[in-house]
Amino acid sequence: MQGTTELHGLNPKSEGENHLAYRDSKGQFVVKEFISLIKKSKQGFHSYSIKSPKNPATETTKLTYLKLFEPYDWIIGTGDYEENIRKQLQDEIIEHLSHVRFGKDGYLFIVNYQGKVILTAREKIIGINISKIKDVNGINIFEEQLKAIKNPEGDYIYYTWNKPSTSSPSPKASFMRDINDWQWMIGAGVYLDDIETTITQLNKELIDNLLIKVLTLLLLSFIAVMIVISKTRLSAKKLEKEQEQFNTFFKSVSTQSKKIRLEELHFTEFKNLAISANKMLDKQTEVETEKKNIEIQLMQSQKMEALGKLVGGISHDFNNILGIITGYSELLMNTIKNDDKKHDHALKIFEAATRGSKLTKKLLNISSNKKHHADTLDLNKLLLDDKDVLQKTMTAKIHLDYQLEDQLKSIFADPSDLSDALLNLCINATHAMESTKKPTLTLRTETTTLTTTSASKLGLSQGEFIQLLIIDNGTGINQKHIEKIFDPFFTTK
Repeated sequence: MQGTTELHGLNPKSEGENHLAYRDSKGQFVVKEFISLIKKSKQGFHSYSIKSPKNPATETTKLTYLKLFEPYDWIIGTGDYEENIRKQLQDEIIEHLSHVRFGKDGYLFIVNYQGKVILTAREKIIGINISKIKDVNGINIFEEQLKAIKNPEGDYIYYTWNKPSTSSPSPKASFMRDINDWQWMIGAGVYLDDIETTITQLNKELIDNLLIKVLTLLLLSFIAVMIVISKTRLSAKKLEKEQEQFNTFFKSVSTQSKKIRLEELHFTEFKNLAISANKMLDKQTEVETEKKNIEIQLMQSQKMEALGKLVGGISHDFNNILGIITGYSELLMNTIKNDDKKHDHALKIFEAATRGSKLTKKLLNISSNKKHHADTLDLNKLLLDDKDVLQKTMTAKIHLDYQLEDQLKSIFADPSDLSDALLNLCINATHAMESTKKPTLTLRTETTTLTTTSASKLGLSQGEFIQLLIIDNGTGINQKHIEKIFDPFFTTK
């Protein structure tokens, strides 16, 4: 890598000498270029000018391949002269093309720019100069070849040449192109009498094939006409049948909701009409159903209004009774010592009456359509505050599992209503887990983001929401009750 020759198979005397200053005939620092290439890529090709070993008076190009041998920090290289590589490549190409044949007398031929034959099917004329040879019509073939290669895309020439199969002169057409770097003209041709024979044969085959095709076309035309007639009759019957379906549909639509079966229709126009007719029927059914639902809702509303008035009156009177109970139970507790069992009994009466009073107040709120008092609150804190009440309400064997998300955002709700809903759901869950071996009630809070699709299914707008999940491992809700769970006073007890 410092430019010193360590080994030279052809010139041992140069070993040990430094050749960094060595230049080729074009002034290129050859060894420096070697080192630069190796530093950049560790291996690769390089070319430089050098005197030809066959003719020292002329310059040639040498192509080398170099690679770094890291253990010794050496550049190991090998190479060959461009003229040797070109000669080897030309010989290989000539050997390959000499075996190319097409048709009966088709072959490739090569002539150089001086008229010397390099390749042809007749081996005895290889090496002969044809620059002065003329055919039987006086055409100088070599001059015609030179004219053809002036066209960059090649060109055709026409002359007479001995056919290999007969060794007799025959008119020939050849296509010529040049390989300028090697000063070669390469061509391929066909003899015109062979073309005439081929054309005559193909013409006969064409006439025979044409006759067969005409007869086949006539036969197919006859079959096609018969098929068209048959299909026309079949289509007419289908058309009549489908028209009858529409007549039947419109006659019966006022008395029964029977749709037109699309799979029985074959015509697109009738299918489109059937789709519109079925939609009309669906709309009519929908309107009738909506009408019935409105009537049911009106009746239910009237019932609820009457029930609300009844509940309001009863709740008001019942609340007065509970007031007396709480008052006397409180007086009773004041006259009994705290360590006396009777004090606990009086306390139970007071607590029960208090809960009953709260319940009657809620019934009064429902009957008077009292507005809820919503406020900003911490859902996790509300759940933790109610934990003792929930634990006492449920049996001891039920495991209460809290899974609360940290740093949960605030929500906007009525804390009293939310606590009541929570308590009632947990009581229902307790009943559902009566036959469960290891009953577990899980209360989980988490933040969730609803996409446009999922939000529309819930009747909400997309965005971030707080989700409260109450999960038990009990029997679950019977499917036939699912639609009734929000009905007032509905119970399976």
